[in-house]
Amino acid sequence: MDKLIQSGRYLFAIAFLAFGIQHFIYAKYAAGLGPPWIPGSPLRACFMGAALIIASLRIASTRRRA
Repeated sequence: MDKLIQSGRYLFAIAFLAFGIQHFIYAKYAAGLGPPWIPGSPLRACFMGAALIIASLRIASTRRRA
């Protein structure tokens, strides 16, 4: 069961990482040409992409916070 939980955590982190990279790729199209989940300005899209990438790294890390 622990291997299933660990692999699920990694798959979830990979999905977050992919969405974060997508935010950086489509940041120049933030005026409405990119995906609808991109925030309104390119700067906010980059901040959101960075937040998603950081979240994916935190999810994938096995370090626990006490």
